[in-house]
Amino acid sequence: GSFEWDQMHGYTLSWESMIDFEDWMKGEERKHCIEFRRHKSETPTGSRDALWMCKITFVCARGSTGGRKEKYQRKFDWDRKIERKFAQCPCRIVVKSYPGHSELLGHYGSEHSHALGEENARFTQIPKESRHAIE
Repeated sequence: GSFEWDQMHGYTLSWESMIDFEDWMKGEERKHCIEFRRHKSETPTGSRDALWMCKITFVCARGSTGGRKEKYQRKFDWDRKIERKFAQCPCRIVVKSYPGHSELLGHYGSEHSHALGEENARFTQIPKESRHAIE
Protein backbone atom coordinates (compact mmCIF):
# COMPACT_ATOMS: atom_id res chain seq x y z
CA GLY A 1 0.00 0.00 0.00
CA SER A 2 0.87 3.66 -0.03
CA PHE A 3 2.53 5.54 2.85
CA GLU A 4 -0.77 6.83 4.22
CA TRP A 5 -2.59 3.50 3.81
CA ASP A 6 0.18 1.55 5.55
CA GLN A 7 0.22 4.05 8.44
CA MET A 8 -3.47 3.33 9.07
CA HIS A 9 -3.19 -0.45 8.57
CA GLY A 10 -0.55 -1.88 10.88
CA TYR A 11 2.69 -0.04 10.09
CA THR A 12 2.74 1.85 13.38
CA LEU A 13 6.51 2.32 13.79
CA SER A 14 8.56 4.97 11.96
CA TRP A 15 12.22 5.93 11.65
CA GLU A 16 13.98 8.83 9.95
CA SER A 17 16.59 6.60 8.28
CA MET A 18 17.80 3.03 7.97
CA ILE A 19 20.53 3.82 10.52
CA ASP A 20 17.85 4.85 13.05
CA PHE A 21 15.97 1.62 12.36
CA GLU A 22 19.11 -0.51 12.82
CA ASP A 23 19.82 1.25 16.14
CA TRP A 24 16.25 0.54 17.28
CA MET A 25 16.52 -3.11 16.21
CA LYS A 26 19.82 -3.55 18.08
CA GLY A 27 18.14 -2.08 21.17
CA GLU A 28 15.31 -4.64 20.87
CA GLU A 29 17.88 -7.42 20.52
CA ARG A 30 19.71 -6.29 23.66
CA LYS A 31 16.53 -5.70 25.68
CA HIS A 32 15.00 -9.12 24.98
CA CYS A 33 18.23 -11.08 24.37
CA ILE A 34 17.14 -12.10 20.87
CA GLU A 35 18.71 -11.90 17.44
CA PHE A 36 17.18 -10.81 14.11
CA ARG A 37 18.27 -12.01 10.68
CA ARG A 38 17.41 -10.56 7.29
CA HIS A 39 14.82 -12.81 5.65
CA LYS A 40 14.12 -11.12 2.34
CA SER A 41 14.17 -7.84 0.47
CA GLU A 42 11.49 -6.98 -2.08
CA THR A 43 10.95 -4.27 -4.67
CA PRO A 44 7.71 -3.74 -6.60
CA THR A 45 7.62 -5.28 -10.06
CA GLY A 46 5.65 -4.40 -13.16
CA SER A 47 4.31 -1.07 -11.92
CA ARG A 48 5.48 2.32 -13.19
CA ASP A 49 3.87 4.21 -10.33
CA ALA A 50 4.97 2.07 -7.39
CA LEU A 51 3.42 2.96 -4.04
CA TRP A 52 6.53 1.79 -2.15
CA MET A 53 10.21 1.39 -3.09
CA CYS A 54 11.63 -1.37 -0.90
CA LYS A 55 10.30 -3.80 1.70
CA ILE A 56 12.75 -5.64 3.98
CA THR A 57 11.71 -8.43 6.34
CA PHE A 58 13.72 -9.48 9.39
CA VAL A 59 12.90 -12.63 11.38
CA CYS A 60 13.90 -13.93 14.80
CA ALA A 61 17.01 -16.11 14.48
CA ARG A 62 15.20 -18.92 16.30
CA GLY A 63 12.85 -19.14 13.31
CA SER A 64 13.67 -20.00 9.73
CA THR A 65 15.10 -17.48 7.27
CA GLY A 66 13.91 -19.64 4.37
CA GLY A 67 17.28 -21.01 3.32
CA ARG A 68 17.88 -24.18 1.36
CA LYS A 69 16.41 -27.29 2.94
CA GLU A 70 18.99 -30.03 3.27
CA LYS A 71 18.00 -33.63 2.66
CA TYR A 72 20.20 -34.93 5.46
CA GLN A 73 18.80 -37.97 7.22
CA ARG A 74 19.86 -38.49 10.82
CA LYS A 75 21.61 -41.79 11.39
CA PHE A 76 20.81 -42.02 15.10
CA ASP A 77 17.91 -40.79 17.21
CA TRP A 78 19.90 -39.51 20.18
CA ASP A 79 18.53 -37.21 22.84
CA ARG A 80 20.63 -34.09 23.28
CA LYS A 81 21.29 -32.13 26.46
CA ILE A 82 20.91 -28.83 24.59
CA GLU A 83 17.67 -28.27 22.74
CA ARG A 84 17.64 -27.29 19.08
CA LYS A 85 18.05 -23.62 18.25
CA PHE A 86 15.16 -23.50 15.78
CA ALA A 87 11.75 -23.03 17.34
CA GLN A 88 9.68 -21.86 14.33
CA CYS A 89 9.37 -18.43 15.91
CA PRO A 90 6.72 -16.19 14.25
CA CYS A 91 8.40 -12.90 15.32
CA ARG A 92 9.20 -10.58 12.41
CA ILE A 93 9.88 -6.95 11.54
CA VAL A 94 8.84 -5.50 8.18
CA VAL A 95 10.31 -2.15 7.07
CA LYS A 96 9.13 -0.23 4.00
CA SER A 97 10.46 2.83 2.19
CA TYR A 98 8.30 5.04 -0.03
CA PRO A 99 8.89 7.44 -2.93
CA GLY A 100 8.68 11.07 -1.84
CA HIS A 101 9.13 10.22 1.86
CA SER A 102 12.42 10.07 3.74
CA GLU A 103 10.69 8.34 6.64
CA LEU A 104 10.55 4.53 6.90
CA LEU A 105 7.49 2.73 8.24
CA GLY A 106 7.60 -0.57 10.07
CA HIS A 107 5.48 -3.36 11.47
CA TYR A 108 6.74 -5.40 14.43
CA GLY A 109 5.10 -8.76 15.17
CA SER A 110 6.68 -9.25 18.60
CA GLU A 111 5.14 -12.63 19.51
CA HIS A 112 7.75 -15.35 20.18
CA SER A 113 7.32 -19.11 20.49
CA HIS A 114 10.24 -19.45 22.89
CA ALA A 115 11.56 -17.97 26.13
CA LEU A 116 13.23 -14.55 26.05
CA GLY A 117 15.97 -13.05 28.17
CA GLU A 118 18.66 -15.13 29.84
CA GLU A 119 17.06 -18.42 28.77
CA ASN A 120 17.44 -17.39 25.13
CA ALA A 121 20.99 -16.01 25.44
CA ARG A 122 22.65 -19.32 24.60
CA PHE A 123 20.99 -19.27 21.17
CA THR A 124 22.27 -15.81 20.17
CA GLN A 125 25.61 -14.82 18.69
CA ILE A 126 27.98 -12.68 20.73
CA PRO A 127 28.24 -9.21 19.11
CA LYS A 128 31.63 -8.32 17.62
CA GLU A 129 32.06 -5.44 20.07
CA SER A 130 31.61 -7.80 23.04
CA ARG A 131 33.92 -10.37 21.52
CA HIS A 132 36.68 -7.75 21.15
CA ALA A 133 36.13 -6.55 24.73
CA ILE A 134 36.47 -10.12 26.01
CA GLU A 135 39.73 -10.62 24.10
